[in-house]
Amino acid sequence: MNAASRSFQEQFNAIKNLDKLLQEAPQFSSWSTLDLLTGFRMYTDYDYESWLEIHNLELTLAAQDGSLQVVLLCRNISAFSIFGEFQIAGFSVEVSQDPEQSPGRKFHIFDDEDNIIHLFCREIEILQAGPMEI
Repeated sequence: MNAASRSFQEQFNAIKNLDKLLQEAPQFSSWSTLDLLTGFRMYTDYDYESWLEIHNLELTLAAQDGSLQVVLLCRNISAFSIFGEFQIAGFSVEVSQDPEQSPGRKFHIFDDEDNIIHLFCREIEILQAGPMEI
């Protein structure tokens, strides 16, 4: 693992199963390399303890050359919007370090250039990482 990957791992250590991504792509150091949104699936779970609906989103992102595809599960999403073509230029994930921020908004996922995708979520988990499936 290079220094950039180590720094990436430290910055995003709150993402569950980050090791799946780094095992598949040890040099991975930027979300912007995943510039294709190849799929998404939104669904609702129910929290019976708090009597709330929890909205989740699976995002499938890939590099244009097909060398890497990653499936992210974004749990408890809010402020979700998506529009336009599925090719994105500069996908980003920010992790909030602000203790005053709503606990449901720990992560901010967005498209750097065209604002095609934008959402906040409480938790991110990497479900799969590997070469793009055809």
